Formats: sequence, structure tokens, C-alpha cells
Amino acid sequence: MKRGFVTPMKRGSPPPGYYTPSEAKKKLHVDDSTLRSYVLRGKVEKFTPPEKKQGFYKKTDVDKLAEELRAAYGKLSKEMHFQRTTEREDIAECSRIAREVYGSEGTSVETRLAWMSKNPELLYTIKSDYIAGYGYILPLKREKIDAILREELSLSDLTADDIESFVPDKPVDIYLMSVAIKPGYNKEEKRLLSSQLISGLMSILLDLAHRRVVIRTLIGRSRLPDGIRLMRDMGFDNYPIQSPDKRFSYFIIEVDKSNAPLTRRYKRALDGTLEGQNNGDD
Repeated sequence: MKRGFVTPMKRGSPPPGYYTPSEAKKKLHVDDSTLRSYVLRGKVEKFTPPEKKQGFYKKTDVDKLAEELRAAYGKLSKEMHFQRTTEREDIAECSRIAREVYGSEGTSVETRLAWMSKNPELLYTIKSDYIAGYGYILPLKREKIDAILREELSLSDLTADDIESFVPDKPVDIYLMSVAIKPGYNKEEKRLLSSQLISGLMSILLDLAHRRVVIRTLIGRSRLPDGIRLMRDMGFDNYPIQSPDKRFSYFIIEVDKSNAPLTRRYKRALDGTLEGQNNGDD
């Protein structure tokens, strides 16, 4: 190296005491819009060097906020529990949340109770002394799911006979019918509850894997920004199905092809279960 030559800072490298945008987002487990919100609200200082487009985020601010979010998550996690339910009161409460979030309660409580008489593993809630959020999954034949997305079939038309059971070694397609967080929480609380919901749905898939239930696809749709963000956070891809309802975005996970964390863990668990079964048969 020639004397007096100073190695230039690597392009995109942050100055001392700052994180890059990707580092800050990873530390806080947030997306671009939420990170911008923290900056606008004065929770995180952003520094953009002269004549540069990319900004950097103060480490001490990011680390402090990350610790606050972890503490809040711990408090919410202790208060809220992810659990399956078939109780009429819980189904009715989830319908009320759906009305607040989506403007409609959707299918009737009686219809949902009829579905659960065939398969009780459809409704999961985040609950303490009240329900803060929920997720409905419907195991259906693939043609039924696509007919619903194309508006050729209404959910209210489904009977208990249309609901599939979770049977070992029998492939099944799952429609993520509805996911919602009760209105009234701030952005941080909504994000934490959504994370708890995703974690809970992950535990469902792992349980199904241990029971040798073969999931072919997970399919869903949403017209709200929070729902779309949740789908993307779970690793769903865009589903190019033709539908007359252009308000919605459509999503799919083809389990065999997917490399999303959700499906990677499921496939590892399923492979381990099948391998254990085969070793036991020897």
C-alpha cells in the first residue's frame, strides 16, 4: 500500500455508532414503513451523510427501542395465550372482531359450529380474559378454495361435508379464511400480537407434521394492509388466480416448493416423523 493512501469506506458501510437500514430492521423485526414511523416519532435518530442517499440509524436508539419492544412482547405474551377453541361464545366474539375489522361478521356462528362438528381444529385465538386476535383455517379440496377465491362459491354455502379432516398421510389443502387483531392496539402491540399469531400458526403446522398430515398448499387473501403484511411476513407468494373481486390480493404457499421459514420447519418435522416411522417398521 502506498504511503498516505487511505482505504475508502466500503460502500454502504455505516459510520461508527450507526446501523444500516437492513441491520436496524432486523434488530427491531420491522419493515421499512415501521422504521420510518419510529424516525418520524423521534424514537430513532437517522443520519444521512452529505451527498448520500442512504441513511443510517443510531445504534443506541435502535438497541434501546429493541429492548423496550422485547419487554412489551414479554408482558403481552404472559397475558395472552394462543389456544384452539370450539366454544360458541368465542366464535361469536371472533365474529364481532371481524365486523370491526372487515365490516362484516361473515358466515354465521351456526355454520361455523357445523364445520367444527366435522373438524374441531379450525379456530385459534390469542386470549386472556378476552380475545385479542384469531385465525381461522379451513381444510378444503383445492377446487373448493379456488371457487371461493373466484367468487363462484360462498363460504356460507360450505357444509360440514365440505370440511376435510386431518388424516395421517392424506394430502390436504388449507384455506387461511380469516386472521384479525382486535382494533384498539397501537402499532407496536399489533405487531407483537401478529408475531404471536404467526408463532401459534407455526405450532399448528408442526403439530400436523408430527401427526403425519401432508399439507400441499396454504392459500389466503386480504384487502387490508395489515393482512397483506401478515401474509408476506409468513412467507406467502402472490397467487395469480383470476378473480372478479379486484379489492383483494391473493396468496399461496406451495409447500413442496416453498423455502419460507414456516414451511422449512414443517417439512423438517414431517421428514423426521416419516423417517422415525420407517425406522420403527424395520
